[in-house]
Amino acid sequence: MDNTIYKKFKEKYETQKEELLSKIENPSLSSSNLELTIDKALTLSESLEKIWVDGDLKQRQKLQNLVFPSGLGYDKSNDQVRTPKVNAIFGSIPILSKEISNIKKGEPIPVNQFSDCVTQGGFEPPTLRAEI
Repeated sequence: MDNTIYKKFKEKYETQKEELLSKIENPSLSSSNLELTIDKALTLSESLEKIWVDGDLKQRQKLQNLVFPSGLGYDKSNDQVRTPKVNAIFGSIPILSKEISNIKKGEPIPVNQFSDCVTQGGFEPPTLRAEI
């Protein structure tokens, strides 16, 4: 790679890096906006079927892009529609519904349901545990 191409791309990526760092340091989404967004998503999720059935093509495309941000794919060999990613809000609904159903049945909530939020081992040096 010659020096001019390197400098051109370096400047471009340095500018992008600075913009991203600025966005990280000064997020535009405050906690009150986040709560409003979550409330709106939950309200919307209650009527997904109605919006889909009653909506025109443009509304259906918007809804599909909202729920499946990476789009949908079709696997002809298996005759299945697949998606690599589901919007986090909508992807959590089945999990939460199952937990709520279990609570209504009187079953306990699993203690480790939030274990994936904890950092995995190896982040800090391990400590020896005393045997009791």
